[in-house]
Amino acid sequence: FFSSIHAWRCQFLPAHAALMGQKMGKNKIDVAPAAPLTRNDVGHLSWQDQHSTVLQELLSMYDNSVKLLEDQYLYDQFRPSYFQDALTCTTPLVLFIGPFSAGKTTFINYLLGGDYLFTGPEPTTSRFTCVCYGNEVQQISGHILSSSSDMPFRGLQRFGHEFLEGFSGFQCPADVLKSITLVDTPGVLETADVHSRSYDYIEAMRWFVEHADLVFVLFDPSKLDAGAELRSLFTSALKGAESRVRIVLNKADSVGHHELM
Repeated sequence: FFSSIHAWRCQFLPAHAALMGQKMGKNKIDVAPAAPLTRNDVGHLSWQDQHSTVLQELLSMYDNSVKLLEDQYLYDQFRPSYFQDALTCTTPLVLFIGPFSAGKTTFINYLLGGDYLFTGPEPTTSRFTCVCYGNEVQQISGHILSSSSDMPFRGLQRFGHEFLEGFSGFQCPADVLKSITLVDTPGVLETADVHSRSYDYIEAMRWFVEHADLVFVLFDPSKLDAGAELRSLFTSALKGAESRVRIVLNKADSVGHHELM
């Protein structure tokens, strides 16, 4: 993989630099490719450090070559921050989807090792919450998250002010967040009253699914009503991402085998 990155840089960067020089009326630019990364360079690193090293190499290539083309042809006006956001997220994104009170937030609290997010018998999660690592527990506004170049959420600005008001970040010092970023989502409506949303919920879900490395869809066996929004979720938002979807039947031990069937 690292050899492929180096070969790409050797072939693409000099030609690209020359093209940009001609576009800008300058002389041809000679680019000396960086030394290739080898297996020995990263073999002694942990998986997380290897992941960070590859992302840094890809981001360097993006900044030195692809971004120049984007700036030249105003690509950012058509699809803002698409490539840069994909390379900015330094940890895998894990998404949790499901009806209200299916146990999504409880599942996340279990992974965090504490009751960081509020839960209750009644529906409690009505917003998208990005849970990431931080030395201190604190809330982060969705407007700040979607404006930060250090976070991969700038593409969410297209869903408008109402969506950003229902989007927030939460930092806590849980060790698991050093390796992954978790996203809690509003419960899927089981009734046909989907017009209560002030933004396009399915399109927003689609955005998160496209950027997620793993998607958990949780169900409560005592609440298996399938409404229009749930059907749209599977036919639109999750379509094409089936290999990354894991369906979890939460609280399955609370019902008998014949009821599960």
